[in-house]
Amino acid sequence: MNLLKLFGVLSGLSGTDRFSNAKLIHRESVLEHTGGVSLTCYLLCRELESIAIGSIDPKEVMYRAAIHDVEELLTGDLPRVFKHRNQETKAMFKQLGNDAMDRIVNDLDLISRGFVLDDYDRAKDGAEGLIVAIADCLAVVYKVHEESVERGNLSIMSRASSSMNQIVALRTMVEEVFLAHPPVIEFLDGVLSDASDVIAHANSVRSATAIEER
Repeated sequence: MNLLKLFGVLSGLSGTDRFSNAKLIHRESVLEHTGGVSLTCYLLCRELESIAIGSIDPKEVMYRAAIHDVEELLTGDLPRVFKHRNQETKAMFKQLGNDAMDRIVNDLDLISRGFVLDDYDRAKDGAEGLIVAIADCLAVVYKVHEESVERGNLSIMSRASSSMNQIVALRTMVEEVFLAHPPVIEFLDGVLSDASDVIAHANSVRSATAIEER
């Protein structure tokens, strides 16, 4: 492994902003986001291990969480509504991400190159990938709350409706993927329900502010 190249990746990710088209009071880097998603995944995995042992592979979850957005070192952060507009754009950006990861991993001179690329490619597939997807969604909910409720920056609310739609989709996926583990469904549905409540509260703050301004 090329240590200096790794330092360059870390530096680059710390200088790559999330929410590239939003005006934030407190900027968030891709590196910071990755740390938040990884910690959230760790805690979700520990809870799931306590609720239903064997429902997920925690090691796989953590592998994928750590690598899920590294391609943004080269591509930057693009709005989800743009990347997921239709099947054509999803396929195009997936290919761009794969090409970027291939270049990054080659520069790092990794013996484990194939494993790393596979972790990235499957980052949000299956039960383990669903946990990463949930943590990734919660990271956006966190930012919506931090900017709008804690800092009074309502411009971030443009992300709220897409987050709500994603939460609805994730709740459906949880029911399908963990059909054999009802306690897991109950727990994850509760987490996503709480996330919906956080966004609803942020929306109520925006509505109250709009009334006051009139």
